[in-house]
Amino acid sequence: MGYNLSMEKKILAGGISGGIADPDSERAIRHAETFYEGLRHRNDDVAKIAANTGYSEGQIRLIKNYLFIFPQILDEKTGEMKRFDECFEIADSWGRLERGNPEPHDYLLLQHELHEIGLVRDGIPQDKAHDMTNEVFNYQAACNRFYEQRQKDLEEKQRKHLKNNNSKETKKINAGAVIKQIPKENNRGDI
Repeated sequence: MGYNLSMEKKILAGGISGGIADPDSERAIRHAETFYEGLRHRNDDVAKIAANTGYSEGQIRLIKNYLFIFPQILDEKTGEMKRFDECFEIADSWGRLERGNPEPHDYLLLQHELHEIGLVRDGIPQDKAHDMTNEVFNYQAACNRFYEQRQKDLEEKQRKHLKNNNSKETKKINAGAVIKQIPKENNRGDI
């Protein structure tokens, strides 16, 4: 997928990710792919996230390079080097951290990645370092709770919207019935 600056601007403004409740949906996957590609062409996010979180720019750059930029050994058996797959939850967290409106689990992402990076630097394979880190900073579990709640909130909002629309439709129907009951000689439109 090619780099799209106008799409990135929408993403940074929260115009796409804020409405996604299912991180495994096709829409979420496309968002993550676009976000990751755009992020690889930018440098301004590091200073913003550092300013918004209290972490140093060096720590944020280290996390960015680890998650988004440089290939890692992801399979200990093959030794294959590749970038992490795009992840909607991480893209969503990174965007909120940059905009300065983080959720609690977004800070957990930073803690998780710094801890995991430390273990990898100590020679622990990435998959094992990830599992060990989840015992202390379980970002995925926090994400799961967040998106489950977002889905519930969205469903409730849709129920309220449908209820309001049905109520308005009922009022229109009732108003139409009242007008039909007015005798023709009085139904001049000026009543």
